[in-house]
Amino acid sequence: MTAAQPLLLKRLLLPASDLSGDWRHEAVLDHDDPYDSLLDGLRSGRFGGVPCDTAAAAALVETLRLTAWPINFRAFAGAIAHYPQVFGLSEARTSLRTLGFWSETDRVKGANLAALPVGSFIVTTDNRCLFLQTTDRGKLVLFDPTTYKTQRIRRRKVYDCIVITPADAVQGSPAGRNGWIGTTIARFGPENRTILALTFLSNTLVILASLSVGVIFDKVLPAKAPDTLTLLLIGIGLLFLLDLWLRRMKSHIIARVSGRLEYIVSSALYEKLLSFPLEMLQASAVSEQINRLKQFETIRDFYSGPIVAVLFEMPFVILMLIAIGVLNLQIALLLMCVLAVYLTIALVLYPKISRNSKEMMVLRAECMRLKEETVNQRMQIVQRGLGGAWSAQLAPRFRKLSIARQRLESVWRMLNNLIAVVSPLASGGVIVVGAMQVMAGNMTGGTLIACMILASRLLSPVQQALVLAVRAPEISNLFKQIDAMMQIPNGQPARPINAAQYLQADKAAPRIAIDGLVLRYPRSVAPALKGITLALEGGTLTSLTGPSGAGKSSLLSALMGHYKPQSGSVLIGSANVQQFGSSEKTDLIGFLGHKSLQIHGTLTQNLRLTKPDATEEQLRDICAELGLLDQILSLPNGFETRLDHAHRYRISASFKAKFAIAQLLLKQPKVLLLDEPESGLSNDDEHRLMSVLKARADRMTTVMVTHRPSLVKQADRVLELQDGQVKSFDRPKTIS
Repeated sequence: MTAAQPLLLKRLLLPASDLSGDWRHEAVLDHDDPYDSLLDGLRSGRFGGVPCDTAAAAALVETLRLTAWPINFRAFAGAIAHYPQVFGLSEARTSLRTLGFWSETDRVKGANLAALPVGSFIVTTDNRCLFLQTTDRGKLVLFDPTTYKTQRIRRRKVYDCIVITPADAVQGSPAGRNGWIGTTIARFGPENRTILALTFLSNTLVILASLSVGVIFDKVLPAKAPDTLTLLLIGIGLLFLLDLWLRRMKSHIIARVSGRLEYIVSSALYEKLLSFPLEMLQASAVSEQINRLKQFETIRDFYSGPIVAVLFEMPFVILMLIAIGVLNLQIALLLMCVLAVYLTIALVLYPKISRNSKEMMVLRAECMRLKEETVNQRMQIVQRGLGGAWSAQLAPRFRKLSIARQRLESVWRMLNNLIAVVSPLASGGVIVVGAMQVMAGNMTGGTLIACMILASRLLSPVQQALVLAVRAPEISNLFKQIDAMMQIPNGQPARPINAAQYLQADKAAPRIAIDGLVLRYPRSVAPALKGITLALEGGTLTSLTGPSGAGKSSLLSALMGHYKPQSGSVLIGSANVQQFGSSEKTDLIGFLGHKSLQIHGTLTQNLRLTKPDATEEQLRDICAELGLLDQILSLPNGFETRLDHAHRYRISASFKAKFAIAQLLLKQPKVLLLDEPESGLSNDDEHRLMSVLKARADRMTTVMVTHRPSLVKQADRVLELQDGQVKSFDRPKTIS
């Protein structure tokens, strides 16, 4: 691909009125298109870890280009699958969803393609992705972004399209008022309509087969016509095979939708969970969060299990009833009475089911909390000999849960018993009424057999619906919980500050001002920080010391904005850190806690976690500064060495510490917060680290928690904390 080709594509996609002058010459001069960097990164393997030079990859970038998606390399890198085996349409649609776009399949006539939303594209039978393009003559054609070729649109042809819609537009649509789950399920409207159509055809085939059986008993057997019987049996066999094929198609669609639904729900919930502020995450136990997420993931069972199958069958109960009514009205009236009995059973038992189900869910959540507390406190319980007393306190709670389950199971068994009684009575009633109609000469024996087959097909989904009603309250509660979770704000400020603009406005290292800072962790009584007030001048390196529990890590977390203080503020420059959005905050501040961030990927991939668009030269330079380059190059695969379980634990503590610092320094933060980075560092490593930090003093303010005297002495200021308060804040030489 030449430098001019990507911009040539961009120019071709402009309306004819925008094409003026020698635009080919302009394309040659201007080739720094950031969208081309995204595509080059996919093709080279910078994003994802392996080269993704496919039509779907080009379509992904082209969609972002056409919709004017604001370039964010970190967000783009996070949206690409990690080491994808393939990068096809499914992967491209998943990436678009992560980047804030809904996508759905549709079939559109060529004459209507112009109405597609911007960014939508057409998928050919050979998996090429074509975009709409207006030529300089104002004619609409299809354009292939991988070959740069166009083709005309056939107005009568039906094209397979991927329709792209911004997620916020979907949430604001009428479907969005049905809740997040309702909006998500509505995305599969074409698939649901297909399933309904297949179910209608399947039930129609059952009606035809039943009528054929009736014809055999009424016409063929009395006439003793074996040839006709053979033809009818072959026809019934073909109807059976066709019904089997329709059911197979329906099962395939349901399986695909349920898998897709599970992915959408799971990924959206985890994304939502990771967007919450830390105080919200710490407000509930880890086991409770995991248990809740596991419950949410059972949404797949809702779609792939019997519930959805029954829901799709229920509308066609009326179809079966009409068919039976055409054959014999008395039998149809009898079946209507049976349906009324089933409805009465549901109305009587459902309130009890709902009440028992809610009680069991509350008790189950309480027992999960007690189990987690037992596991966390097991050492103290055993050491103090409280095992018996603790078990005695837990036993009543588990007994209540067992009783609640028994009550719900008893209702379920009652339903099954009622169905077991009503079902044979209904079948017997059909036989009795039908026999009376046959004896009265109002219907034939073959028609009676056809009515019996149709009655069985009619009552089956109704009976299953009654049995599954036991799970209805649990599923309804699950949907409500998911909708409620998705409506929780992400913890972003109402009007976040654009950190990029803030950094451009002030090139110098920012001043940090702390005023009356009080921080209390969730589920904690005593505050971790008690009214700290001080100022860290821009470009200084402050050493943070103090005994364990003094509040050192808490102060770093407050400076990073991880927790919202109960009172007081932290200003970076002139902006409150709580006003920054999460992405802006991570661009401005580099934070290294006790554990560094490492993924199962190459060293290059791990370095680019904080700066996905970093060049190879930048990676080598920062590693050379910290003394890592020679160590990395000595590895068998150099920068492409993978940090998997087999290699991660063989890496020295010194390497891990320097590597984590290199990750942060790559993005050139304005503020650097380090929590005891000296673990495993040699004297030479320590010297290199301090040289690197001091070399950036003109553009970066550093705060470092350390207990190593040699590092404390090299700091500009030393801040000593004790019991969440400032004990001293002075220059190193005055520290005793």
